[in-house]
Amino acid sequence: MPESKGFYTTGPIGVIMLKTSSAMLIGTIALSLYNVVDTYFVGKLGTGPLAAMGFTLPVVMLCGCIFRGIFAGIMTISGQAIGAQDKQKAQETVRSGFYLAVLLSFLLAVIGKCYSHLVFHKLGASGETLEMVCGYMDIWFLGCVTGMVGVLGGDILIVVGDTKMASLAILSGTMTNVVLDYGLIFGNLGLPKMGIRGAALATIISQALCAILPWVLISNKYGLMRWRPLPPAATLRYWKQEIVFGVPVMLGSIILPVGQTVVTRIAAHFGDVAVAAMGAVNRLETLAFMIPMSVGFGLTAMTAQNY
Repeated sequence: MPESKGFYTTGPIGVIMLKTSSAMLIGTIALSLYNVVDTYFVGKLGTGPLAAMGFTLPVVMLCGCIFRGIFAGIMTISGQAIGAQDKQKAQETVRSGFYLAVLLSFLLAVIGKCYSHLVFHKLGASGETLEMVCGYMDIWFLGCVTGMVGVLGGDILIVVGDTKMASLAILSGTMTNVVLDYGLIFGNLGLPKMGIRGAALATIISQALCAILPWVLISNKYGLMRWRPLPPAATLRYWKQEIVFGVPVMLGSIILPVGQTVVTRIAAHFGDVAVAAMGAVNRLETLAFMIPMSVGFGLTAMTAQNY
């Protein structure tokens, strides 16, 4: 397993963490700018579209919690295998995790498409704002597989210690998102004018592009991905392990989307302006967590490898 043996298991802990967090800081800033850029461009469309973006937050956060839990399980098991220099187990964990992410994304897209109108109506969206929310989320659900697979690819790069490439992939996605937002939201650069739906399409296209680099490296450089399924029994065994690790992580973070749901529902009583303001603030506040997020990215991988 080239360049991935014991990255987190040798040398001073502080030095390793400093290298990892420093490399991830650029990626964390870029990740935060995804939200900032979307908020900036959609805000130019007016209060209604910005309010629609605000209504999407609880659902997007809930989906993020579900996948973050599963990905924590995949990172933990693959990290332990790499630390033990068990290449076969690491490969099988990554392969099974990839297909689990695709399956969950597909199920999420179907459920979201079927129930998004009802969910956002219950959150307080109505009229034209409700239609904009559903238009945005229909595209988001359709392309969420690209985002989730890209995030998983970045997580695997962190597990093997290649935080520079993980950060570069996020940065490239953010830069692409800026250009596509400018084009697809307003109809610039010869692209169609799609309004808020353009922001969703820009996000999934940029996420798809930034997913390519991590998986090329995982497959070709680190030899952790073979593009064929595992036997069903082995796949189910790994899925069970990944879910067992992941559920506590989901439960530990579920309070965030639940709290966001309550706050959004309350804000909806005060109209679209309140929801728009709250949504903008919530998207911008991620900038405050850049440094702890940068440090935290490597903790799971370091602990898993050494364990």
